[in-house]
Amino acid sequence: MNKTVFKGRVEAVGDAPLRRVVSLLGGWPVVDKNWKGDNFVIEEVLGLVRANFTSNTILFCSVAADDKNSSSNIIQVTSMSSANTTSYR
Repeated sequence: MNKTVFKGRVEAVGDAPLRRVVSLLGGWPVVDKNWKGDNFVIEEVLGLVRANFTSNTILFCSVAADDKNSSSNIIQVTSMSSANTTSYR
């Protein structure tokens, strides 16, 4: 597919596919002024991402042993664009 056809298709489709994905994952306050975080559970969102998408295009998530407490695990989240890892205990 040449770039002109691809660009035309992207412009025709617009942001609807991205908005559907954001909605599936529970919304995002940046695009939904009525979004409430009261029922937002990150573990559920990460599960939906792992179950519905085959690549880690935005975030890479993994579970690892906690180096500060060997009897527990942590969730590691890495931004694919920056390769910075944040650990959640």
